[in-house]
This record gives sequence, structure tokens and C-alpha cells, in this order.
Amino acid sequence: MSSVSGGAPWASAGVSLRTDTTSDSAGLSCVLTRVHGVAVVGRALDAAPTALRSGGMSGASRWLRLQRVGNQLTAFERTDAGAWREIDARTITLGASCHVGLIITGQGGGEASATISDVTITGAVGGAG
Repeated sequence: MSSVSGGAPWASAGVSLRTDTTSDSAGLSCVLTRVHGVAVVGRALDAAPTALRSGGMSGASRWLRLQRVGNQLTAFERTDAGAWREIDARTITLGASCHVGLIITGQGGGEASATISDVTITGAVGGAG
């Protein structure tokens, strides 16, 4: 993730693992915000409140990573030259399969855009849905 522009200060873009594609599904997202740096946003159950945890400071681009091992979801960040740093780990039941995606939101501040590159998905990968 090299940049996020437009939208409100919390406008963000990043990676997400979710139970489904509804707006209130359980899951975890690791995002770069326009002003506030890296953040992790998650919901333990469908329709439950979201919980936010701040990661790194704003500034240079960041690499973002989500890792799933069973029901344990872990969010990481790193700079180009740095080592991966764990930001947050949560237990969220996603079922045998889940949705993996790239996300972007203007957070109510109008249209936002982002530059995303070098996307990789590893593990058992199914079709679009």
C-alpha cells in the first residue's frame, strides 16, 4: 500500500478477511489510513460492533499482511526495509472458507483512491464469489 488520498482523515485502503460480503459480516481488515497510519478493524461476530486498533504511524508506504491459522487472524505491517511487525491478533470464527479482498473507503468524506501493488494470496484459494 503506497498511498491513500481523498476522503476523510480516516479514509483507508487495505486487505480484508470476512465471513461474507455483507457490510456487517465478521472479519478483520488491515488498512493504511490517509492521516492516521495503519489500523486494524475487526468484528468478532456478524452484526457485532467493530473494534479498532492503531498500528504504525502515517508516512511512508507500508506492506500489509493478514494471516489466518484456523480461527486466529493476525495483522502485520512493515516498511520496505523493515521486518514484519505484528499489530493485532484476534480469534474470529470464519468457517471453512472465507472471503479475501482489497478494500477502500472514504469514511464519509467523499471519494477516496489508493495505490495497491504486489498482492499475493497463499494457501487454499477458491473461485470468486
